[in-house]
Amino acid sequence: MSIRTPERTPPVAASPEPTQFEVFEPLAESAPVMWREAQHLCSDHCRAYHGVWQYLLLLDVIRGLRSDRAFLIQTLRERLRSERIERVLVSGTADYAMPACVLAAARLENQSPSITVVDRCATPLAISDWYARQVSADFETVQSDILEYRGAAPFDLICTHSFIARFEPEVRNRLLCHWRDLLRPGGWVLTSHRARPGLDAERVRYDDATIERFVASVRTAADNFAAPLGVSREDLLREARKYAQAKSNFNLRSGDEVAAHFTHNGFEIVARDELVSNSMTGDHPPVQASSGSYRVRLLARRI
Repeated sequence: MSIRTPERTPPVAASPEPTQFEVFEPLAESAPVMWREAQHLCSDHCRAYHGVWQYLLLLDVIRGLRSDRAFLIQTLRERLRSERIERVLVSGTADYAMPACVLAAARLENQSPSITVVDRCATPLAISDWYARQVSADFETVQSDILEYRGAAPFDLICTHSFIARFEPEVRNRLLCHWRDLLRPGGWVLTSHRARPGLDAERVRYDDATIERFVASVRTAADNFAAPLGVSREDLLREARKYAQAKSNFNLRSGDEVAAHFTHNGFEIVARDELVSNSMTGDHPPVQASSGSYRVRLLARRI
């Protein structure tokens, strides 16, 4: 991928991901592991999210990072080819998906940067460690609030996915400033977020009707799944409902809003890509049919 100037371009329709960017993702094996880990590692705050997360991916009820995988790996490979990238930080992760992308890109370029994964919950760290063992890799996993984390040395690159929307608007500037402090001069942030220009609410939540559609989609997917899931149908549906009820992010209304968080806090936008929602990239299920959501993918450089 060639680096583009950061001109505002209209969102474009998504195309299927190229097969050369497939990443080893053993969800059938890891989903039961993450389910069990969440029962004793998660707090009440995040158990409903982490416990069922990989089952929702396995059943193709949610997309997770998949919508952005090709962009992420292309961009990572470009950075690895262009300069020395020795230290990569994954700032917040639901599971092993982002460190797996970093690892896949590095191996395609015959490089081996150190990969540090930071999250405040031990469950995504445990499943990242599990994944590292499956692929003969070594991740440094650190349980910490990212705003309190201090690395042993500056990072060359920070990767994150749908993370800024977890923070209240007044806290986002602190987050961006902290990322800047964690990076070396000229270091990079690679990220993706969903923008919903047609949604007026400050928080993104499922209403009751959407929760029922979500649970119904999980029920149908589970009934049609050919292999054993390793969890009872009743437990799966109960936790899927809890997940939908607990789903809550702050709304980001445009790509310009996302980009402004970076440019106002010591970064320049070097590449920007936007993808309109379709069956591959949209919310599953849509939070609001008229939200006009699209994915905003950015590469930003510390200045």
